[in-house]
Amino acid sequence: MAEKSRPKVGVGVYILNGHNQVLMLLEHRPDSGDTWAPPGGHLAFDEQFLDCVKRETREETDLEVHDAELWAINNNISVPNDRFSHYVNLDFLVNSFEGSPKIMGPKKCKKIDWFNLNSLLEPLLRAPQNFFNNNPKCLCRSGKKFLDCHGK
Repeated sequence: MAEKSRPKVGVGVYILNGHNQVLMLLEHRPDSGDTWAPPGGHLAFDEQFLDCVKRETREETDLEVHDAELWAINNNISVPNDRFSHYVNLDFLVNSFEGSPKIMGPKKCKKIDWFNLNSLLEPLLRAPQNFFNNNPKCLCRSGKKFLDCHGK
């Protein structure tokens, strides 16, 4: 198998505040236009998962993540604009962080804000779409599946 035909590894970083609101960024992407997504990005070669979570979150939001746990793994295969892509996404729920979120890359990110888990924004980037559609444990830590809790 050729190297470029292998899946890439991405991370999604789900950060909740004390009001069951998740931090989302409105990003402009050449392949999908303006879409909402949590902070995240690509795992670098020789990088530990938690280091990637911390780096991507700091680069995109200026927040300092202290601790996070692996919450879900999703296989994202898509053909946006006739470009085949395959990512294995590791989705993390942040346990502790500090700071106030701000836009760190204004050319890529148009808006950043906290949104209620009951009313997720549209359109979502494909990776968070798959995350929520695959019905993981709810991010509020209720122990219920997302669709039985906030995803109703």
